[in-house]
Amino acid sequence: MPASAAIMAASAVGSTVYSIYSGEQQHKAQKKGNAAQLRIAQESARLAETQFNKANPKKPNVAALMSANRMAGGSATKLTGPGGAAIDPGMLGRVATLGA
Repeated sequence: MPASAAIMAASAVGSTVYSIYSGEQQHKAQKKGNAAQLRIAQESARLAETQFNKANPKKPNVAALMSANRMAGGSATKLTGPGGAAIDPGMLGRVATLGA
């Protein structure tokens, strides 16, 4: 009987090892499949966005831009304002930091 018990124990260990190995292989295959599905979904979303952008191109609101420009004055910029930049003869040719 001791020999048959050893054979049964070895068989049980072998079966357990194979079961673990098989489970790991299935897990790897599932992860690989999930990654492929994710890639396909991302590519699909990118393609849908591209098609939407082609069908609905962005256009500037020229009327609003012209209106805002007329209200601000002829030569106004957001950096210097309607009066332009102050010209200080003492600052010409001198290197200074912006805003100083």
